[in-house]
Amino acid sequence: MHAERPDTRRSRAVPKPTPRPSLALVNSAEAILTLLRVHAAYSTASAANSHPAASTGTLASMAPSPVSFPRLLILDDDLLTREVLSLMATDAGYRVQAFDSGDAALASLAATASLVASDAFTATHEPPHAVLVDMQMPGTSGDALAQRLRSACGPATTLVAMSATVRADSPTRAFDAFLLKPFKMEELKAVLGGKNSQQKATPPPVAALSDATYQSLAQSMPADQLLALYMMCLDDADRRIDTMRVASASGDLDTFRRAAHSIKGGCGMVGALECAALAAKMEDHPMPDVGDVSSFEGFLEASARVRRILIAQENKQSPDRPSD
Repeated sequence: MHAERPDTRRSRAVPKPTPRPSLALVNSAEAILTLLRVHAAYSTASAANSHPAASTGTLASMAPSPVSFPRLLILDDDLLTREVLSLMATDAGYRVQAFDSGDAALASLAATASLVASDAFTATHEPPHAVLVDMQMPGTSGDALAQRLRSACGPATTLVAMSATVRADSPTRAFDAFLLKPFKMEELKAVLGGKNSQQKATPPPVAALSDATYQSLAQSMPADQLLALYMMCLDDADRRIDTMRVASASGDLDTFRRAAHSIKGGCGMVGALECAALAAKMEDHPMPDVGDVSSFEGFLEASARVRRILIAQENKQSPDRPSD
């Protein structure tokens, strides 16, 4: 009899499903944004599993594939706005690259062009399908940025300007379209369906919370993550109000307006319309006199209204949960 040989064959590893990220018990703003990025990656991975040939947005995958998601660049100096837009666009089927300035995007496009010129790509280079550009960023911006993007991307790319407010001095002539924040992905897709489309410059209704934006975000993430996202945005806005108080007392107009602009963009993207409108008013008007706290208190009251609406929404979705 021969001695039984031990089985030295390696068992095939069975891949484990990637768990959907959760924001339970997370109270760090950076941690929440990190998990938003993980959630976006999760959505992209799920879509890629459904369409194995679809690319994941890396430099090596920019060449067309049999099933290719349209490539979208997002340019916005506000971190929260970039993350929310990236999440929504990824869920809508776009391959997203986000930049915090026009200059950063131009540098990336130039680096990609250099790779193409050196034959680093094995197939034809694919320019972005569209570029979303915030109109109030530091550095190269406005029509000057649009002209350089057009030169870098070519005529097939749709350039879309976006802003939380409509300003008469915001140059948009070199862009193909304009969207007023907050907007839904359906509106972006409609704009990309035909160039030279300008969204009507009608201010959004001043409601505490846009139900359309809330429902759109609710379809993109679990309820606990959605609530954490909103609370992070409101907490950040309230802290910036404190910054504006100090800036107002010291006469620092630049810091005052930068903080107001950040509040306007962040609140606008999550549909906190009243907060965004109040921030826009503070950005566009002179600082209040020392001791005049009415505008600050008015904002904090609007922020508190949004919090109450969010808690009511959560209780409606989880009726068995004990009230705080």
